[in-house]
Amino acid sequence: MSFEQELNKVAYGRIEPAGIRAVADRLAAMAPRFTAPVREGLAPLLGGRALEDIARGMQRALDPARQREEARRLNDLGPDAEPTSAQLAEAAEYLLLEATSPLASNPDLRNRLLALDRLY
Repeated sequence: MSFEQELNKVAYGRIEPAGIRAVADRLAAMAPRFTAPVREGLAPLLGGRALEDIARGMQRALDPARQREEARRLNDLGPDAEPTSAQLAEAAEYLLLEATSPLASNPDLRNRLLALDRLY
């Protein structure tokens, strides 16, 4: 599936781990190649965040250990308690929605990233 298709899924809140991983990996690969003027042009769209940080946040949200930790936090479970599969699913969805929100809520950023993807 193309970067544009995966980014559109993120925009509509579709939580598909493979697609989110693909977007995160693409962003992580693109960001280091950007020149200073490109980064300056992206800055207002990123709201003070670095693109690399958004990509890392998405990658962290996919981590099963992080999802387990969040399930424990959301459900007030002790550190040794094992969350149920429903609790893990809820935590994963929460983390992934939160991690993708900078992209999902900003069509201008998505469009700029798509344009840059074609250039880089």
